[in-house]
Amino acid sequence: FEVRCPERCLLYSMRLWGNEFQSLHIASGTIFNEIVVWRFAYKHGTQSSTRTGEVPDMLSNVAEIHSIDGHCYEAHIVSRLAGHHGSIFCLSWSSDGSKLVSTSDDR
Repeated sequence: FEVRCPERCLLYSMRLWGNEFQSLHIASGTIFNEIVVWRFAYKHGTQSSTRTGEVPDMLSNVAEIHSIDGHCYEAHIVSRLAGHHGSIFCLSWSSDGSKLVSTSDDR
């Protein structure tokens, strides 16, 4: 896989939820006291919007993911969650994916 993403963060934790690719949600906890929730989508057509080596649009909330077999997917930011005062060390989804619990280095 090759991933092109405007999001630049230091990932401390990550948790996936979903049984199929179409329902997959990704929660990523960062060193910047923030949780970013992503969702995948199939990108129709395989032509990339950025050329190799080109920096993606930094205002975009979409990452491009190119698989070895030529398929192209997008990861969209669904939400950004804030409130902790320290890095996010652990994340956990509820069994139905409706809730997300986080642990932080709050002091």
